[in-house]
Amino acid sequence: QSRTITLGIMDELARMEYGRGIWGAVNPAVARGGRLIGISTAEGEANVETGEGNFFALLWHKRKSFRLSAAFLPWNLHPERDDDWYETEAMALPPVERNRSYPLTPDDAFILSGDLYLDPDALKYYRANPRRALTHGNFELHGDEGKFVQHGNGIIRIDVYPRVGGRYAVSADTASGRSRDYSVAHVIDLTSGDIVAVLRAKIDYPTFSSQLKCLGRWYSSPDGAPAKIIPERTGVGEALISLLRSTGDGLRPYTNIYQHVRKADIARPESATFGFPMQAGTRALVLENLRSWIQKRKIPFLDGQTIEELSTFIYRDTGTSPRAMEGCND
Repeated sequence: QSRTITLGIMDELARMEYGRGIWGAVNPAVARGGRLIGISTAEGEANVETGEGNFFALLWHKRKSFRLSAAFLPWNLHPERDDDWYETEAMALPPVERNRSYPLTPDDAFILSGDLYLDPDALKYYRANPRRALTHGNFELHGDEGKFVQHGNGIIRIDVYPRVGGRYAVSADTASGRSRDYSVAHVIDLTSGDIVAVLRAKIDYPTFSSQLKCLGRWYSSPDGAPAKIIPERTGVGEALISLLRSTGDGLRPYTNIYQHVRKADIARPESATFGFPMQAGTRALVLENLRSWIQKRKIPFLDGQTIEELSTFIYRDTGTSPRAMEGCND
């Protein structure tokens, strides 16, 4: 600080513990005609919304708004590297190290450079086969019913409309609406395994509940029963369950909410409690099944936001593991 620099180079910026602070300190020193260059292999992702996570990844993603000149150099830019070289040399490395050192695309470099919990080849497959949404919108309440209204900024993404004879379930992961996390629901076709609609938004509990009620009733079964909503039973999940069963939003109570019976109580169905208990044992079971489904491509398509969060779900050295990369959502 307090100096003028003609040229500053920060090498392996993604691995610098104090990279963000150094970048901020050096920038004023090059403001009078100097240049500051950041060079690095990737080291995970950043949350563009909050600015948290890997600072080098943040600079890459916000290069236009920061007015930075940027260039990505793929592994095959080197004149002595071809497909045979890649199969011999690069493929000898584990997937994470391979994507760090020899990425072909920015997605390979940033998203696939963390210690991924899910199969990287499967994630590449889903990223290469995206599906455009049919429409976006949300439900407007009319009396005790809701009507889906299309508009570009809607919080619900529709990929497949409800079909005659369809059977559906709706997962529901609740956030407070005040943190960086989103409340998210996925509507799943129980016949094909396809995710046909996604609700993702930073909204309060009552709004999330009313949208879920309408969404579940829209994707009803042939007998007219609404789709089964499976809320996660945590502290905030309890609030959602209470709202789903109430008339506080002017809508009828939801009648098809998942009830969990412990193995020890299987002979006493009256002991069932609403919601799915996400604890250490059940969390591991859910994640292992999700990993298997992703690896085997059992889910036909995934939307971009879901793929992004799956791609930043990694093993961690401390705390709950696996979980999202620092600054990212899970």
